[in-house]
Amino acid sequence: MDCSKCEKDKAIAEPVPYIAHESGAARQERIITKLCIALVICIVLLACCVFTCFKLNKNNVEKIEAINQEWLDYLSQYDFESYAVDVSSDGGGNAN
Repeated sequence: MDCSKCEKDKAIAEPVPYIAHESGAARQERIITKLCIALVICIVLLACCVFTCFKLNKNNVEKIEAINQEWLDYLSQYDFESYAVDVSSDGGGNAN
């Protein structure tokens, strides 16, 4: 069997037909269009959620302040202590 012809055939790639290229490009355009529409819908929904959140907070400011004060009163009954820890790498250890 002569492999010299096989090597030549592998080196030359077959050209892609024009219709296959155009169908691939059209498919990519449709996908990009769908993604753009989904992105616009997500942005609109996010804007609606933010607007609704601000509207609710504006109407319920007193209620939110009361809840925050209740949490502060609850947590103030406990004594929290803080302390510092010195970390060094003396002795060849790893301080991480």
